[in-house]
Amino acid sequence: MFSLQNGENTVVKTVSSMLSVMWQLIHQVTSTPLILATKTFRSLVQTVFSLKT
Repeated sequence: MFSLQNGENTVVKTVSSMLSVMWQLIHQVTSTPLILATKTFRSLVQTVFSLKT
């Protein structure tokens, strides 16, 4: 139980840090419209959830 929870916490932390880095890169490299950023975020979230199942 504990190792499973720790692993999931690590995954969540890794994913969230990756997302924040990508978010910063998107805004630094280009002035991407918010809609495009939202679509990218949604597709990333869907990918993460599909990987979990």
